[in-house]
Amino acid sequence: MPTIRIDDEVFAVLQKRAQAFVDSPNDVLRRDYGLNGHAGRVIPAVQDAPRFPTRQRLHAVPNRRRVMGPILRGEKTPESEYVIPILQALVDAGGRGRRRDIVDRVGLIMKGRLNAYDHRTLSGGQIRWRNTAEWCRNAMVHPENDRAGWMATVTTPLLNPDSGHGWWEITDAGREYLKSNN
Repeated sequence: MPTIRIDDEVFAVLQKRAQAFVDSPNDVLRRDYGLNGHAGRVIPAVQDAPRFPTRQRLHAVPNRRRVMGPILRGEKTPESEYVIPILQALVDAGGRGRRRDIVDRVGLIMKGRLNAYDHRTLSGGQIRWRNTAEWCRNAMVHPENDRAGWMATVTTPLLNPDSGHGWWEITDAGREYLKSNN
């Protein structure tokens, strides 16, 4: 994948346009340029660009959930299927890693298990399986807040809740869980 360098001013604009905890600079640019089927904004030429452009949408992004209907059981790979791959990716990374790197590794580990539905793009621009992996991570950090109830037997966080923004880190309980369930 090519690497580009941007200055602080461009980075500040990308940060303003990003969705916290979800978007990378690439996600913002894909959305702005209308890639992946997203209606984007017109980006003015550099000489016409204001210092900090305002967020304006020319077209509203339709709620794909309404268009596609509700998720039917069995279409989406369940969050619980991501636990072992997330733990394994963290162990492979030495116990700690950047969110994006760990999620990329989870995708490689789960390559044969993810289906076409998992690879669809959500209305916010993120790929469904990546979003599900992040929700799973949330349940692994806060098992008491598990939305689906699949973490009911876990009482201690499998991932460190204090690992810092953008970092995922396995706990001793996570290592034990991986040993006993792998």
